[in-house]
Amino acid sequence: MEYETIEYTKKGEERTPDGTAEADEWLIQQIRKIGIRELKRFGCSEHILGKICRREPVRFEVLRSYQQKVQEYKSKT
Repeated sequence: MEYETIEYTKKGEERTPDGTAEADEWLIQQIRKIGIRELKRFGCSEHILGKICRREPVRFEVLRSYQQKVQEYKSKT
């Protein structure tokens, strides 16, 4: 008998077998609204922000952390 973990994701957060995911539209809109320069000052990588906005797949954990950073930024402003 094998044990398989169940992973719950938000709508639009589909993880691929290689561990990457594409950002949902909400995150892309928020990044564009806030601006890449401002998020860089907040500790985000310009390279990763660019990949997210171009809808390129990034590691799922990185995508999740950037969602949290955007939410933190919004709550501080």
